[in-house]
Amino acid sequence: MASESECSGESGRAVVRGDLRTRQNLVPIRKPERGGRGWTEGKPRCVFAGVSRCSNPGHPAGLQFSDRLLVRGRKSTLRGCRTEQRACAGFTLIEMLVVIAIIAILVALLLPAVQQAREAARRTECKMKLMQINLALQNYHDAQGSLPAGSVNETGPIRNEAKGYHHSWYTMLLPYIDEANVYARINRTVSIYDPANAEARSVVLPLLICPTDPGGRTSTSGDAGLSNYAGVHHPLEAPIDTTNHGVLFLNSRVQYSDVRDGVSHTLFVSEIKRSVADLGWVSGTRATLRNGGSALNRTAGGSPYYNDPAAPPEPGGKDPQFYDPAVTAEVQADAALQVGGFGSYHVGGAQFAIGDGSVRFISENINVEIYQRLMDRADGGDNTLDF
Repeated sequence: MASESECSGESGRAVVRGDLRTRQNLVPIRKPERGGRGWTEGKPRCVFAGVSRCSNPGHPAGLQFSDRLLVRGRKSTLRGCRTEQRACAGFTLIEMLVVIAIIAILVALLLPAVQQAREAARRTECKMKLMQINLALQNYHDAQGSLPAGSVNETGPIRNEAKGYHHSWYTMLLPYIDEANVYARINRTVSIYDPANAEARSVVLPLLICPTDPGGRTSTSGDAGLSNYAGVHHPLEAPIDTTNHGVLFLNSRVQYSDVRDGVSHTLFVSEIKRSVADLGWVSGTRATLRNGGSALNRTAGGSPYYNDPAAPPEPGGKDPQFYDPAVTAEVQADAALQVGGFGSYHVGGAQFAIGDGSVRFISENINVEIYQRLMDRADGGDNTLDF
């Protein structure tokens, strides 16, 4: 308790104790005499928290009273002591507007940082998915003696149409990515587009979806789950065929020993922008295979509206840009034979799974010659170049 002060009024003396936990009206205790009126003698006891100033001129100068008081004793009324409460302070309109402006500026500075943090998290998740696909390819190679065929069909080249056998390399990789149930639903005696495979074809595999891509997860007709990751079938623009120089192509059975440039210098899988016109992850067409014929992030026939197949393509020159010399003008004019390149919605480039099991982010400004050499499994070029 703090020090005590005394004040005298018509009611007698009041002992003021400055340290209080409660606040009640200042009420000295009075005791009326039996059969009469007036005050009884004694020392009423009042307990205060010094907040207000007593205005009685007979009381000690500077004595601080509370606007509320805990009275020990009987209920009584205030007499002789009056208190003056302090006015409550508040905010002016200008002060409030300044505070709101400061908060708005802080939020504006914070939002870009939050968006960058979210994109960094999505990019990391995408990288982990590519690492799982890469690990599954290695496990398949160890179990089967070679990498899976990029596409399976009796004849080539592969046309981007729902005709033919067209089982993709993903259909053979399913047991190695914890999708044995989907693998069991695929009927391998018929085309992947056969109604017998409709259930498996419509499955959307979360492992094959990049979280940054805002496009739809199924095709326009809704009967095929899409993928954001495709294998490398050739370093230049060319139809998917048995003569390609990548690691996943038509009826391929590439072993690690066939990768003469070294698996640590050869790209196996990378990102693509999902298109609702694609035939899904089960199809061994451009939906799951791409090449280096287009600059990075310039998908062949790409549109900024991937939910609208009728939208015009992205502007900016010819796409694809680099054809294989063996590709004739007639083949170049056939849209069903166009494959296209890699790309992503990550800012500045795309992520690539390399044959040694690692995943690297490659800038869209990479030298074109180096980019295409990395997709050729045995070109004999300079593999010491940094990318």
